Amino acid sequence: MATFNDDSHMALKECPYNPDHKVAPTKYPLHVAKCARSFETPMLKTCIYHAGHRLPPNQYYKHLETCSYKSVGNAKPLDQEKERRMNKPLTTKVLETQEEEENWTF
Repeated sequence: MATFNDDSHMALKECPYNPDHKVAPTKYPLHVAKCARSFETPMLKTCIYHAGHRLPPNQYYKHLETCSYKSVGNAKPLDQEKERRMNKPLTTKVLETQEEEENWTF
């Protein structure tokens, strides 16, 4: 007999990029990662204490002061340079390939 993972009994979480997206908690991290890659979404900063917390830049530092995950484990604030690199938008670089002639003679 097959068993299915039924997320219908769990409270849905709201996507920080699009409030119309309601997602099961088990699928939330994957969904947020996909939405973050979307070109239409604004840049949100990632909490240094919990990667699931994504916030607009104007709310970021207030959140860090009150984050409930702040006291979990050995979490400590990053210096500003590390924080800047962590929240930097991803860029992609197209690698140029050099076409070589094939030599089939032996």
